[in-house]
Amino acid sequence: MDQGIAELGDRLGPICWQLATTKTFDADDIAAFLTLLPREHAGLPLRHAIEVGHESFACAAFVDIARAADVAIVWSENPDRPRIADRTAGFTYLRCQEMRPDEPTGYPPAEIGRLAAMCRAWAKGDVPPGLPMVGAAVDKPATGGDVFAFLINGAKERAPAAAIALAERLKGTQ
Repeated sequence: MDQGIAELGDRLGPICWQLATTKTFDADDIAAFLTLLPREHAGLPLRHAIEVGHESFACAAFVDIARAADVAIVWSENPDRPRIADRTAGFTYLRCQEMRPDEPTGYPPAEIGRLAAMCRAWAKGDVPPGLPMVGAAVDKPATGGDVFAFLINGAKERAPAAAIALAERLKGTQ
């Protein structure tokens, strides 16, 4: 944490912790890891998200552990990672990793619309309909939360256009 993260100040978003696709779920291990995550550094509040890679994490126990730690489970648009839509923190974090180099905005308009609808739902505190939930349902929070969408993959040259297209679709969304 002492390598300049505080220099970002209020521009710092959540810290995304990515686990290897070979790392399997171990309740005690992951609970201990999440407990070690600092909640502030140099007076700056910190938020954490975790992107898992192994299907063994798609279980209610993992969702419960993440929720208790107030760590967001990353919604990963990556076919090699499990997709877990459960809301476990006061914010949501998406990693959109299916852009195509032959598409000027990385995604066709319908896909940008789908991502925007997901962002809107999560911002309201809802889970977008049709996404896989693995934990126990919880009451909707009184308010929504921030939604962070990170667009990156092999077609990284399309990421700026994809981000702009998504931001345009979300303009005016509260």
